[in-house]
Amino acid sequence: MIDDAKTSPTPDIILCDKTEGDNIVIIEVAGKRSKSDFIKIGDLVGTYEVPEGFVYNYQKKTWRKYKLGVGEVFDRPSFCESIGYDLDEFVK
Repeated sequence: MIDDAKTSPTPDIILCDKTEGDNIVIIEVAGKRSKSDFIKIGDLVGTYEVPEGFVYNYQKKTWRKYKLGVGEVFDRPSFCESIGYDLDEFVK
């Protein structure tokens, strides 16, 4: 969002399974308001049954991960099981 005080209703990045057409990962890039963005990602994961959702705080260079049916994942929060890749490698 251009207005930092507001949260966009959709994630910044959506990764899809090309064969099935399913959304498999959603990613929100956030700054100061990353707490509200993480709540949004958790809601979207549950509502749309997306296996994994992530919030990357570009100011702190930290990741948070939300997994469908599990909730927040603290161990390796930047590792995406759906694609078998550590998303932190994308931002280095």
